[in-house]
Amino acid sequence: MRLPFHLLDQQQVIYAADDDIDNVLEQPSVAASIFTSWMECNKINKDARRLTYVEYPTKFVWKPDDRLWKPRKIGRSIGRIHYVSPKLGEVYFLRILLNKVKGPKSFEKICTVSGEEFPTFRDACYALGLLDDDKEYVDAIKEASHSGTGFYLRFLFATMLMSNSLGRPEFVWENTWQHLSDGILYNQQCRLKSPVSSSTNRLIMEELDYDIPILKKDFDRMFDALTNEQLLDVASSGIASLLFPEGRTAHSRFIIPLNLTDDSV
Repeated sequence: MRLPFHLLDQQQVIYAADDDIDNVLEQPSVAASIFTSWMECNKINKDARRLTYVEYPTKFVWKPDDRLWKPRKIGRSIGRIHYVSPKLGEVYFLRILLNKVKGPKSFEKICTVSGEEFPTFRDACYALGLLDDDKEYVDAIKEASHSGTGFYLRFLFATMLMSNSLGRPEFVWENTWQHLSDGILYNQQCRLKSPVSSSTNRLIMEELDYDIPILKKDFDRMFDALTNEQLLDVASSGIASLLFPEGRTAHSRFIIPLNLTDDSV
């Protein structure tokens, strides 16, 4: 037996072109489809709640005249759910759940896993472990961020999207966007010839984060402590400076400029 299914209030309705739409909507076949009647039967029959939708025809028979399921007395039947493409989104995930969930009494119950109701059939599939959560792709991008540039990471993410291998691309983006956006702000500032804001540049902030009055006070205190006997050990070469305790070259200590020429050795 082929078992149709549909999203909430999206069951198929067949009518003639000259039929009055209000009369069509009042027909029992619209209010009670095979799929919705299955959930209604689960509300009143304890044995029915032990079966999945696919297993239902083995124990119950669909009565089209009465628009309800009744316990099977003779014969046997095997249920088969209509195939749908993954491109249809929620309908596809609903089909996956119908092969696993037993005895739901409503659409909301189909989305409920361990007492928690999920907003979509897809989320319920992930909660049941029926779909990969794409964590391996998140880990791959984070690992590549240690050595790869932002441009490379974005190229890697685009390659993943083009391969159609991501089950939840938004999940991967939400967990890696900081790595994927690395360098974009700087590139835009260079393109627009806009300098980096000093208010957000860490190096500039550190250089400006000095207490000038305290520095002036320390300078005056140390300057007043200077005497003629205090000396700085300097030498003209690096090798000679090693002979003095804490010695340095004169050019290094006093910032003496080096005027190099073609004859300098």
